[in-house]
Amino acid sequence: MNLTNIASNLSRAYGLVSNDPLRLQSLGRATGLNAAAGNGAGSSVGGLRLPGSTQVKLSDYGRLQSALTNLKTAVGGLDSDDEVAGVSLRSDNRQISANVDKKAGPLRAATVEVTQAAESQRLQSQAFDPSTLVGTGTLNIDFGRFNSSTNTFTQGDQATAQVSIGVLDSSLNGIANAINRAGVGISARVVQEDSSARLELTGQNTGTDQAFRIRVRDNDANGTDSTQGLSRLAFDPVEQAGAGRNLTQLRAAQDAELKVDGRAISSPSNQVSRALSGATLNIEGTGTARISLSRDASEASRSAGKLVAALNGFYSQAGNLQADGLTRRIADDLDTALGSAESGSGLKRLNLSQLGVERTGEGRFKLDEEKFNRAFEANADGVTSLLSQVASEVKGVTENSTVTSQLRRSTEGLRAANTTDSNPFVARARQTQLQNLLGNQATLLNYSPTTRNLYGLAQYLSVASF
Repeated sequence: MNLTNIASNLSRAYGLVSNDPLRLQSLGRATGLNAAAGNGAGSSVGGLRLPGSTQVKLSDYGRLQSALTNLKTAVGGLDSDDEVAGVSLRSDNRQISANVDKKAGPLRAATVEVTQAAESQRLQSQAFDPSTLVGTGTLNIDFGRFNSSTNTFTQGDQATAQVSIGVLDSSLNGIANAINRAGVGISARVVQEDSSARLELTGQNTGTDQAFRIRVRDNDANGTDSTQGLSRLAFDPVEQAGAGRNLTQLRAAQDAELKVDGRAISSPSNQVSRALSGATLNIEGTGTARISLSRDASEASRSAGKLVAALNGFYSQAGNLQADGLTRRIADDLDTALGSAESGSGLKRLNLSQLGVERTGEGRFKLDEEKFNRAFEANADGVTSLLSQVASEVKGVTENSTVTSQLRRSTEGLRAANTTDSNPFVARARQTQLQNLLGNQATLLNYSPTTRNLYGLAQYLSVASF
């Protein structure tokens, strides 16, 4: 084979005859080697069958990216103390309890002393024969605050409510039903006694500002007397008994009075949300209670199991983490996050091994539940803090912008190289096929192949042959 033939073949292979010197398709058409090259593993570019290395690397990076995403999702629900183990509050007094309220600030323990529970006002009428028609007219009801020291009633912002009592509603039961239908903030009921009945009226809201008075416009024209007509249900606390104050007060409207670690607090409700940081107090009676915090041990154990499962899932899915510098960096970052994590100080310092989270010889993680439970019982807050810290740091590795950007660029580069002339495998495949075509001319082609230097050789030989 002379230089002219060699140049001709190279020129055809590199598209010189079609003025497209880098077009790979010409190589397959000129040599007829496309079919012969199609049996190997890898992808095809311009009729050349490329080695499988590019596809393998793309697959490895794809698994790694997916593993990082799954790990981020799994540990994302464990990166705060309350997500690792919820907090409950305990009281040593059943009359005084507390519920966690995350909107009320950080939780803390406290001593609570209640001297007075909040109450709603309650009134009761004189005894009536059950068949008696009490009277007709209108009940005018005001809510506000009664000051016994000055014997004054100050109406609040709520407008006066009116309940009309007609003939059909003039019995005790009828009056009770009319009040309840009106929805004025008072609950009415008839209390049966031996041979008589009484009307009982209770405010629906507690607190000093929820006192109420009832002034009557009686159809008999006397709205204050206690001997006849609807005025027998009048109650104005500033009036004289039997002359406008005709109901008996069984219970006064009042605020809850309490102390939290010695700090005095008043509340119109028995659900006190501003007394104890991170909690709402529930008052059912008076007394003293010690409110303490307690982390959920079962939830903490489940969280530790989730963390171990997430780590094992990542390492199983990610594959070989020692394949190149990028994968080794991710592995090193994770090892650092897990190995350096600790909480507390001095005798209360904890690491994952002390929690029963250890790595086996096969590289998998395992949880010693008995060891974990002992550690949690001894230091619940420390264990909870360590688990959330580990989850947070592992999540940080998955979100490391430098690593994720490099992984993305490497993946995009491999994809691009797999479909363009910049792939070094393309030039190498050209060299192999041309050697086969030209009788394995090692003296001409045994040098580092690239697309452009093979093209240059073709140009040189084309000129030299003439």
